Formats: sequence, C-alpha cells, structure tokens
Amino acid sequence: MRMTRVLFAVASLWSSSFLTAQNHSDPPLLIKAANIIDVDAGTVRRADVLVANGWITEIAAHISTPTSAKQINARGKFLIPGLWDMHVHLAGLSADPAWSRDLLLPLLVANGLTGVRDMGGNLEVLQQWRKGITEKQIPGPEIVAAGPMLDGEFDDPNVLKTTNPQEARERVAELKSRGAAFVKILSGLDRDTYFAAVAGAKENALTLVGHVPPLVGLDEASNAGQKSIEHILYSGIAVACSANAEELRRKWDAAMRSGAIREIGSVENAAIADYSPSRADALWKTLVRNKTWVTPTLHSTYSSAHLAELVKEDPGMAYVPKSVAAKWTSEKLQFSLAPDKLEWWGRELRNQLKLVKEMHAAGVHILAGTDSLDPHNVPGASLPHELELLTETGLTPRDALRTATLGPAEFFERTDIGNLNVGSKADIVLLDANPLEDIGNVRRIQAVILAGELLTRSQLDTMLIRVKTQAAAK
Repeated sequence: MRMTRVLFAVASLWSSSFLTAQNHSDPPLLIKAANIIDVDAGTVRRADVLVANGWITEIAAHISTPTSAKQINARGKFLIPGLWDMHVHLAGLSADPAWSRDLLLPLLVANGLTGVRDMGGNLEVLQQWRKGITEKQIPGPEIVAAGPMLDGEFDDPNVLKTTNPQEARERVAELKSRGAAFVKILSGLDRDTYFAAVAGAKENALTLVGHVPPLVGLDEASNAGQKSIEHILYSGIAVACSANAEELRRKWDAAMRSGAIREIGSVENAAIADYSPSRADALWKTLVRNKTWVTPTLHSTYSSAHLAELVKEDPGMAYVPKSVAAKWTSEKLQFSLAPDKLEWWGRELRNQLKLVKEMHAAGVHILAGTDSLDPHNVPGASLPHELELLTETGLTPRDALRTATLGPAEFFERTDIGNLNVGSKADIVLLDANPLEDIGNVRRIQAVILAGELLTRSQLDTMLIRVKTQAAAK
C-alpha cells in the first residue's frame, strides 16, 4: 500500500503547466524563425514550426499565428529532435520506485530527454508511469521497457532466473503476456539457454537485446538475431577481438560463475594485449551485415575511471537521494578508488574509445546509452557526456547526435521520432547554440517541448529545484 501511495502521489509534485494540460485541449504552439537541424542531412534551415495536439503539423518559411496559439520567438536558436537514452534503469537495480519517479523523470526531461529505453526493472511500475506520461498526468520521457531481465546467475527481484532452454521459452512468453516491449538478457545464461531465449523471442515477435554470454560468440549472437549488444566490457567485445577469443571466453565464463572479479579483469587485460585486427574486422562486418546495434555506455566506464575526481566534486550529487549519495562517497568506494582499480578502468576506457572508433569507421550502428545510476552516473546529465565521449572516438557532432535521435528511431523502426518533420511527434529541444558545431551545446537548453507541451527554461529550472529539494529529503 505504501508503494501505491508513493506512485500515485499528489499532482502538486509536478509541473503545474503539464498537469493543467490534461483538463483541456492544448492550444497550438508556433515556433517562429527557428534554425531547424536536419540530423540526417547535417544541415540547418530557418523556418517556422507549428505544433498541434502533440504533433508537428506544419513547417514553412512563414506561418500565420493561429487563433489562441502560444508563440515562441526562436530567432537565433536551434531546434533538435528530443533526445533518447537507450540504456537506463529507472525502476529497479539502483533506482527505487519509491523515489525514482519523482526525481528521475523530471531530471531526464530537464536535460532534453524525451525518450528512454529501460533495460530492466519493475515492469508494472514502468507501465503505470508510461500511462501517466501518455495521459499527461506527469511529465516524463516516453518509456520503452523490457521489464525483468533474463539471467541464470544474478539474484535480483527484477531478474527472471533462467537456467535451461525450457525456462527460457517460458520466461519470454511470460514477458510477452505482461506487455514487455522487448527481452533483455544478462551474461549468466548458458549457451543452449541463450539460443532458446532468442528462439522464444522470435516466436513471440519480440526483439532480444542485452549482454552476450561468454560462451556465445558475438558473431553467433549477431547471426542469431540479437538486435543490440549492450556494453563493450560486459558483452566481451574486446575478448571477441582477441586472437585467443575462444580460450578467453571460457576463462571469462569460469571467472564470472565463481565470482572471481580479479580474474575477469585479467581476462580483459589479456584480450586487449592479444588484439587481432583481422578478428575485429570480421566481427564489424558481421555486425554491419546483420544491422546489429551496439550501445557502448562509455560514460559508465568514464565514471569508474575518473572516480577519484568525481568523489571530490560532482554537481550531479545534488539530484540523487541522500541515501544514494551516501553510497557514492570516498569512504564507501574505497575498493573502487584503489590506484590499481583506477588504472585498470583508465586502460579499459582507452580501449573502449578505440573499439568504438573502429566500429563507427566500419559502419556499425551505434546507440547512445548511459546505464545510469552506477556511482556518479546521474540520469539526464550523463547523456550529453556520452555524446561528447562518442565525438572523442571520431564521430562528428552530427554522428553523435544521430545516436540519440535518428538512431533510436531506426532501431525501433519508427518514423515519428528522431526527426523534425511534419507528422512527427512534437518532442523537440530548443537550444541556444548549434550542436553540429559542438555537441556539448545540447546542454544549452532554452525550452523542451514534450509531446507538444511547452516547458520553458524557467519551468525546467523549477523542476530541477524541486528535484534537489526532494532528493535531500529521501
């Protein structure tokens, strides 16, 4: 009952403008003289944009102001499609639904995120939130959710224990019946169980994404139809590029099942040392041929590599509950702050940047995702840094922007998101500067238009203040 009361907390916690929108039809919104960024073409054109009933209805050089329309003077500013984070956990693992709705949803919106792919959590809670967002009861990004993950080892309330092929098919069918949008797997499935999960997903018309178990080759996973591979480290991409991949995969599996964390690190070190350009090239070609997407989650690795600086100064700490922030102090993270651990993560980050550079050059499809709420990995604010890290690998600002806009649209096979076209969903971010010149400009948000509803800079600031206040109390 307590959880129910929290989930249906009084509407006063949320943006008043958003809440009043449910009581009457939204007036049209006219955005005047905006610099509209075409992410696909990498071009900018000046035009007016008309939004009505949550959709972009007209784009032209000049649009007369409709009766009762709101109007924004966007001269000198830039419009981009709303951003997507394709790897979050909003209601499970480190994110407790008792507080995460009130803190994380507005935090995401205030940072320009209008969509997320939730990669594992409480499905029923996420479905309640999705319904509330769709009905404009609460402001939040569109949520596409997996629900509980499949794994043979990990013990968590948001994991369905899956230890054999029959269980795999049963678990996938269960997820389908519960309304999961896709299937997310972790690393602890054995080989036969993994392929049964892939088959079950196809039988139930669900895509399968996630980690690649150590005893399954990444080329095999791609050929089998896994649609996206999550994390460079935890899916063993470096191992797959090693001259001794088969031996290292067996060692990785044994270390994972015995809980030998140090041995896993040694396997990764060996993989980096034994890198095979020909193996890597063959893998990239397989991923491209099968249109298998990769979500590197570079910011998560960066946070581990730069933990010593972040425990001293991290502005994001103000936006997480004090109960979480208390776990992110130097006292609580002593093991991770050991010099050898920081050195290991630094080497890992450098290798991940190298691998992403190679994948992108080969044409592998990349998605932006942050794996938020690892220590000092704050939802919302982490996405712009993920895009900056992608540009460090050689992606242009346009390429990086694509990983959070058109990329998600292509992944979901949708045409109504990721672009600013007539007929598209009116999820729009108004920026003070051009992100095609500097991807960091995605932080310079003047307004967010969420499913057609305007949230001004002042309203976004109010949301952030409210999040800080509530975080300090939780």
